[in-house]
Formats: sequence, structure tokens, C-alpha cells
Amino acid sequence: MPNAITITTDRLPHPKVRGNARGNLRYRNILVAEEKTYMVNHIYTEHAPVLPFPSWNKARATFNYWNPREIDWDNFLIGCKAWMDGIVGVGILVDDKPSALSIVLEGWHKCKKGEEKVVILIEEME
Repeated sequence: MPNAITITTDRLPHPKVRGNARGNLRYRNILVAEEKTYMVNHIYTEHAPVLPFPSWNKARATFNYWNPREIDWDNFLIGCKAWMDGIVGVGILVDDKPSALSIVLEGWHKCKKGEEKVVILIEEME
């Protein structure tokens, strides 16, 4: 079985980062930076003892999300881009380019408002 780490957040990426809303590009860039910082801090706070060393050269990331309403996969994945940059930034992955990272968009799960979450399973591949 490959090495794996599961990252669970209690929220989805900000709607303006997901492309769901029109807005000022400068403001959007600020939000993208905040989303990346959020993921870096979340990983260091919740997962620091199990971070891989050295970083994985190749991996698969499987996404599941819980939200009261369905979000188009393309918008959801755009929103997760800053999070993936954060995952690379903390050293779990060497890079998030297609030859190093496979993305699996597994499922949307309906939940009540206030119970939103995202689960990202990252598995090392050979």
C-alpha cells in the first residue's frame, strides 16, 4: 500500500477563488494568497507529525466535498489550485504538474449548511 495523507478542512475554497462570482482581479489575487496560506497553516497545525520527508515525486490527490449545493467540478478544482500550491509549499509534493500529480474528483455529498468540508486523500505513487 502506498504512503498516504488525508487532509480534511471544515470549509470549501472561497467562492470568488472558485470562479463563482465576478470581482476585482486584485481582490481575487489577495484571496488566492489567503487560501494558500490557509492550507499551509492548516497542514502544519493538523498534520505536521506525519508529513513525508523527502517530498513525494509522484502522487494522486482524490477530492471529496460536502456542501449544501452542488458546485461544478471545474469551479471547485479552480478553487483548490491555491490549496494544491500550499500542499507543494509545505513539501508533501515536489510539484503539482500533471506528470507528478493525478487528480481524482470523486464526489459531491449533500450536507446541511454549516457542515461543509473537503477531504483530500494524497497517495504516493511510484
